Amino acid sequence: MKRLLVLTFFLAVFFNQHAFAQDDKKATEAAQAATIKSLMDSKKYVFQAEDAYPMKGGIIHLDRGYNVSVTPESIISHLPYYGQVTQASIDQADAGFKFTSSSFEYNQDDRKKGGWDVIIETKDVRYGPKLYLTIQPNGSASLRISSVDRQSISYTGIIEGIK
Repeated sequence: MKRLLVLTFFLAVFFNQHAFAQDDKKATEAAQAATIKSLMDSKKYVFQAEDAYPMKGGIIHLDRGYNVSVTPESIISHLPYYGQVTQASIDQADAGFKFTSSSFEYNQDDRKKGGWDVIIETKDVRYGPKLYLTIQPNGSASLRISSVDRQSISYTGIIEGIK
């Protein structure tokens, strides 16, 4: 009988701790989703790229610092490019998606299962790159960029607030 009581006690403690851990995880996820939602509502955030996916080839892991900053006033992109360019550029510093745009269209739609789809169409950047962002409530995101002068490329990363 004593063993049964001890076993029951340990099981009760284990399941109680497991329930608290699940509640903590849900609370953390809810807080994270609220933070991402506030960033999306303010339209002030940074996409931090972690990996690049060129049309031809495998995954390329990126160093920190490659990003796209979004504000209501501007889009600032500092991303590398891996792929085929269809029109040669005289300026070698142009080798990537490195630009600042202050004239752009910004469309943001809610996704059915949570998160957002964002389409940014630049108007004042050479070859008019178009950015397609898919953002999850937990802050993970994917970005696809298409442009007239080169193949599309995709990136995965996270959404952060502007510092």
